[in-house]
Amino acid sequence: MSAWWHRFIPGKRHQPKPEQPGTDALAPKGRIPEHLRRVTVGLDFGTSTTKCCFREDADQKPFVLVGYDAKSHVLFPSTIAFEGGRLLFGHDAEIDGSSTVIRSFKMCLLCQARKEACQNNTEANTCPNCLKDRPGYFLLGSKQVSAETLSILYLAVVLGAAKERVAAAFGVRQDQIRYVINSAAPLDQMSEFGEVGEYFENALYYGWLLADVSKQAWLLDDAIAALERNRLELRPPVEESPTRVFPETHAAMTAYLLLPQSESGLYGLVDIGAGTTDVAFFWLQKDDERTTAWYYSAGSRRIGMDDVDYALAVPLGIAPNVARAAREALSEVEIDAHDSLIKPIASRIYQHQAVVLDDAMRIDQRPRAWFNKGKALYKLFLVGGGSICTPVTERMKRDPPRHMSRWEEPPSQLAIPGRTSVMLPTGETVPLKSLQEPHSARLLLLACGLAFRRPDIPKYERDTEGVKIVLREREVPDEFTGHWW
Repeated sequence: MSAWWHRFIPGKRHQPKPEQPGTDALAPKGRIPEHLRRVTVGLDFGTSTTKCCFREDADQKPFVLVGYDAKSHVLFPSTIAFEGGRLLFGHDAEIDGSSTVIRSFKMCLLCQARKEACQNNTEANTCPNCLKDRPGYFLLGSKQVSAETLSILYLAVVLGAAKERVAAAFGVRQDQIRYVINSAAPLDQMSEFGEVGEYFENALYYGWLLADVSKQAWLLDDAIAALERNRLELRPPVEESPTRVFPETHAAMTAYLLLPQSESGLYGLVDIGAGTTDVAFFWLQKDDERTTAWYYSAGSRRIGMDDVDYALAVPLGIAPNVARAAREALSEVEIDAHDSLIKPIASRIYQHQAVVLDDAMRIDQRPRAWFNKGKALYKLFLVGGGSICTPVTERMKRDPPRHMSRWEEPPSQLAIPGRTSVMLPTGETVPLKSLQEPHSARLLLLACGLAFRRPDIPKYERDTEGVKIVLREREVPDEFTGHWW
């Protein structure tokens, strides 16, 4: 199990001390006023779009999504434009028409982490976003600005909007709200990029500190000066910080477990994002009293819809950084015409989930645990932006997970609860069904899963009753096939 998971899910021998009545890890010492509203913000910092959801910490409280304009947009483009010395964010950056538009800067945190972890690395930077001679950095005017700095400033704008919506939703002042900010990052199987968690944790924490002073049109010099002042405050230990970063595989699993319609069973979940694909396999036990999950395997890989966009940029005759909008405007027939370019990427995504399935099968080696009489006994769910791109997902839906086997239930998509509402900048609350982006409901699961004070999975450990470990490991085939049979 990754060390990252241990930081948030303590083992049996290291259970945290129970909270004493009237105390809170994030509150000043002494008794907490009873009128305080405890709110958890779930932040899905995505490579292409960012989503934010909040929820009051109490049973049966509904989810509320952050809306970013009067049109009920809940997807905030992960885009920054630089024009006239100013930074513009999200929708404003998309429509500005500036010659300097930066997308997918989240993934360049990995470029920055790898370069700074390996100073002597002379490997050429193949990332199409950041500077070739200084990975993880971007040229804005005469300044070279890091992906971490851009991420901090961007998240400050996103979280500033979230704070405004929370106060409007509950009709209280900011000093009457106690916040916890949960976010996710591709931490699993990313060790080749160095300690990437530090970069994501810095981005979230300092973004939160800057939320109250952030601006949609922010002078670069003023933004950097504000950040430098806040950098003087060292990031506190995780147990004392209002911000938490979880592995994306963990967050996606949590989101499913907490859906009202979820049932006990064996599951695979594939989250196909713009920058990474996150896969998890787990057993869910759900009854009237508690929800328990046994984690088998999970992993993130740097492959996703950005790779599809870059592949389509040449035949479409457009720049890679605007290929996403062009691809989303294509019809299914037009996308199918480029199947030969998308197929290799889809195969790599399929193989990644097969590798994670192999890891799960090494743990649970019982006969007929995963397959029986030609049927796959686990349910597979597809989430993320890539789950609505047919050429990417058709292989998982068409090809069986094992030779001569078939799905008991075909892979399907997940969406968030229908009673979720959206809080607009005007202070108006509208139902989820009023969204102007019909496909967006499929992309909000992660944000809702994070909108709990602590993602509600009691433990990630082997089921000593149901999982019997066979000492004889299966032999690895001479040529890797992506399967374990």
